[in-house]
Amino acid sequence: MSLLPHTAHTSWMKALPELRKSAEIVRNSGDIEAARKGFALLSEALAGAVETFAGVLRRNVFLLRCPMAFDDRGANWLQDHKDVENPYFGDAMYRCGEVVKPLVQQAEQGKADQP
Repeated sequence: MSLLPHTAHTSWMKALPELRKSAEIVRNSGDIEAARKGFALLSEALAGAVETFAGVLRRNVFLLRCPMAFDDRGANWLQDHKDVENPYFGDAMYRCGEVVKPLVQQAEQGKADQP
């Protein structure tokens, strides 16, 4: 609790239940489709947390979107680089998708390599 200032800690505590819930869905999924659905929920929850804490993060974080996931409803995920690596279709459509926006983008290249 001492790692974050009070306001940031409060924000983290609000985000934590949804992060835990969606991570549990992934962990307990019985097949790849269920895991992908849980991953989509986790990605959305994590994107919100990343936006909240963008000022203290020291790595690049980009929001990407696959428009074809889940029968063309689309789904998002996070990466630390802009090259699309689609988690929803694997090798079949590994490069399908686009960068929606940077959530955290470091100005200095060397700084982006830090944890």
